[in-house]
Amino acid sequence: MKLMTRTELAIKALEELPEDRREEIADLILGVIATYSGDSALTEDQWAEVRRREAEGFEPADPDHFDKLIARI
Repeated sequence: MKLMTRTELAIKALEELPEDRREEIADLILGVIATYSGDSALTEDQWAEVRRREAEGFEPADPDHFDKLIARI
């Protein structure tokens, strides 16, 4: 039995979706592929900073931050 590649698994999953969802996701994928050139506008130092920030994780901001600032004024 041949193991499926990730691409084959993705295509199979896409094919199992309802037609409207399949077309919507296919459009998204084709859009990403159309904009991918393999080259990046970022330098290696900038990529290192991106990876550093991704490793730190994300802490959501306080949604009331600006209201609190305005209230202090």
